[in-house]
Order: sequence, then structure tokens, then C-alpha cells
Amino acid sequence: MKKTLIGLVCISCFIGTGCANTPKAMPLDEPKEQAAEVAPEIKPLSPNVAPADVFKTIAANYKGSVTLIDLWATWCPPCRQAMKLVDAIKPALKAKGCKFVYVTGETSPRADFDAMYKSIDGDHYYLTNDQYQYLLKQTQAEGVPHYILLDKAGNILWKNSGYPGNDELQSQVEMALAK
Repeated sequence: MKKTLIGLVCISCFIGTGCANTPKAMPLDEPKEQAAEVAPEIKPLSPNVAPADVFKTIAANYKGSVTLIDLWATWCPPCRQAMKLVDAIKPALKAKGCKFVYVTGETSPRADFDAMYKSIDGDHYYLTNDQYQYLLKQTQAEGVPHYILLDKAGNILWKNSGYPGNDELQSQVEMALAK
């Protein structure tokens, strides 16, 4: 009973929380075993894309699909914990047509990113510092993780700074899929 209570308290600490926009030295999680159907991919985005054009450039790649974009950082424990929790709902939402996109930047050391992205099912973008900082401001991210849900036309339907919980994420995605 005591272990269960402690576990619930720890999980509740992550709900609605996020990291500030400045990196902190934190130990990295070990990459989890990758399932056979997981095919994470780094999507190319030229460092020459103007910061003001990054969001529309990424969004254009997913027109026709409901897309959940997760702005995150390798040094952010709530980001990493939320990704693990979202794994419970991701297969069902992907089967319904939702795309999952993960975006980080140079505040996440490239070696750490390269070690981690392979265990996170979805498409990945690694931006320059200028591109990433502009994107955080443009989307009004108060920190990371920050979620942006796009409809099939690429319009923003919903945004949230901090992990809102799987029930809220699933509800928002399913409403978008139903439109």
C-alpha cells in the first residue's frame, strides 16, 4: 500500500509540470528496448530554414493527418516520463491515423538525442538553437514538454504546456480524429 501511494505521488508530480527552457544536468534514462514495429525517423530540416518558417514547414509534412507535436528536451525528466506514459495510448491512436512528432533543439546535446530518439516511436526533428527558441516563443510554450495538436488541414486545435495526462491527450486527439 505504501509503495502504491508513493508511486501515485511521484506520477502526480509529473502531471501538469514541465521543465523551464534552460537545461539542467540530469542523468539520462537508458533507452528502452525497441519494438519491431517502431520505426523512429529523424526528418531532415535544413538549418537554413528561417526560424519563422519552421513551424509551417514541419506542419506541412503532416497535412491530411491529425498530428500531435511534442516539444521536448533530452535533459527534461518530465518530458522523458511523459513519453513513457504516452506509450500506453500511442498504438491505439496511431491505428486511428494520428501521427506523433517530436521536436527538440541544440539545448539537447546531439549525442544524447541520438541515443534517445531510437526508443521513441514517431518522427523526430532536431533544430538549430535559433529555430527551436523561435518555435518555443511562436507556440507560446511556457516550458517543455509542450504539446500542439494539429487537425488534418494543419491548423492548431489545442496546445498545452506540461504533461496533461493520457486521458486529456487521448480525448483531444480523438476529438480531432472525429472531425
